[in-house]
Amino acid sequence: MRKIIALAAVAVLMLGFTGCKKDPVPQTGDTKLPYTGYEEYKYAPNKEITGDYDKSMAVNTKYGTYVGWKKDGVYHFYGMPYAQQPLGKLRFRKPQPLSASDKIYEAYHFAHSALQMDDDSELASKYEQGEDCLALNVWTSSLSQGAGRPVMMFIHGGGFAFGGSSDPMYNGRNFVFNNSDIVLVTINYRINLPGYLDTRKIAGGEDYGTNGNTATLDQIAALKWVRENIEAFGGDPDNITVFGESAGCISTGVLAISPYSRENGKPLMKNIIRESGGLNLVHSDQTARLPIPTYLAQLGINSMEQLESMSTDELKDLLASCSAAAVAWGPVVDNDIVPLDPVKAWEQGLVKDVNMLSGVNSDECDYFETLPMIDLLQDGIEAYLEKMVDPADLTLYRAYRSQYYQIVLDYLKNEKGLTVTTDDQEFKKEISNDWFFYASHQIEAKGHNIGGGSGKSYFYFFDYVTETLKRKGWGCCHAAEVPFIFGSDYKKMWSKTAEEMEVSHLLQTIWANFARTGNPSFNCSVNGQSFNITWPEYTDAEREVVRLDLNPRIEKDFRRERADLLEKMLFLSPTYHWSEFYSGIELY
Repeated sequence: MRKIIALAAVAVLMLGFTGCKKDPVPQTGDTKLPYTGYEEYKYAPNKEITGDYDKSMAVNTKYGTYVGWKKDGVYHFYGMPYAQQPLGKLRFRKPQPLSASDKIYEAYHFAHSALQMDDDSELASKYEQGEDCLALNVWTSSLSQGAGRPVMMFIHGGGFAFGGSSDPMYNGRNFVFNNSDIVLVTINYRINLPGYLDTRKIAGGEDYGTNGNTATLDQIAALKWVRENIEAFGGDPDNITVFGESAGCISTGVLAISPYSRENGKPLMKNIIRESGGLNLVHSDQTARLPIPTYLAQLGINSMEQLESMSTDELKDLLASCSAAAVAWGPVVDNDIVPLDPVKAWEQGLVKDVNMLSGVNSDECDYFETLPMIDLLQDGIEAYLEKMVDPADLTLYRAYRSQYYQIVLDYLKNEKGLTVTTDDQEFKKEISNDWFFYASHQIEAKGHNIGGGSGKSYFYFFDYVTETLKRKGWGCCHAAEVPFIFGSDYKKMWSKTAEEMEVSHLLQTIWANFARTGNPSFNCSVNGQSFNITWPEYTDAEREVVRLDLNPRIEKDFRRERADLLEKMLFLSPTYHWSEFYSGIELY
């Protein structure tokens, strides 16, 4: 049950791909793959080039020359390693730096997806998997070195257990085609057991120094590679925006607060965009270490030597076993790589010199309506949090909860025309939207502003519902914004109608403007109307949010009373991190 809740809260469940226009993929050896439908996503190893090659498609980096390919005026470089591959003794260790090289390599194909369970809802899991997965991809409209273009680096979601940059959802071609001054990067990183095993509790792993955050260190290694090499692709290493959705959103926040993402006290990124993933989903120091080593010991696995000697197939079988046992993965608060209490880190000024655009979708949990999470939420979280509240505060806590419930009921009646009770599914989904997404986001956005410094905080609320989602009976659910941002084909969310493409243009404009300047203000036409929004900072005093739909607009005092009550309820409990809920729901 814990796994279901964890994955439901943080997974990017965005799958389905409809194919692309016919076009050739570069020749690799004696094979030329026709680009029809999924052909761009058929795995092939990128080989060393020893003969002639097209120098107009080549980029020189510190770690070798990479030869890409071009389509629609956009250069593609796929599967470039950013660290040594985590094979053998490196399987659970920190990513190791590459050696300088003057060799020439293909950059035609995506690298292996990280090891994971096969899942129909994650297309990257259907791509060929392998442990040699530490690679990234670059899309750029020009190879003019020193062009100084803003850089955007995307971290994929998937509940920390699934996903990869080979998912067609994250193809950057359309975004760069529409925003030719942006250089776009997507990355792979280790996930599930290789990415989040805390070796400190296993014999032989005490000094690995990853503390359950190997995947976080992978992401930082990718960011450092981008800083070091992106200028050769026309990018500006001093203007990098890291962005991500769901688990990728959480990862983006973790990178922003981690001291490992800084050099000489300065952040490696200038801006971050965080889509639908609060840092209250980061594991606590106490609970994150409990399930995995204990479960491994039950299987007779008590040493790192045993784990490192497994074959790749044996390791994947172990992943299946962990999945069946409901092991949950994710970053760990270790007071080193991830500072204590990441939700409060913003107010403490840990990200004071980074601009942040963050937000949620209006009906996040519609995507999870068939999962037990919704039914468990009210009884489970409420019962757990009540047990954690000091008895002296319990009366006050219940008073806050009663007020909060009434606000939600009134919202459902006045905004959605629904007359429901607290036992109804629609009510449970609405408070799920708050508990798992909105509450943490607004606390962090407000805290970022309070933290001071040069970094600005901006908040969005995405509320556009496609006809595809309406036919499902859903609102603007979890991950609904992603195909609009990338402009990718994804029939489970949208049909790319003329109106939807205007909304896509709106979101792309906002994301690109933020990457360019650190300010998401925009002038854009939507549905025949022109909108010029000077985006206000998100402050505790004003609580100004920009609602994004066919009529984008600034809303002041956005859900103020609702948000304040949520925050009071959360902080009356000594712990409000849902990772402790995953364990606590079974312990209490």
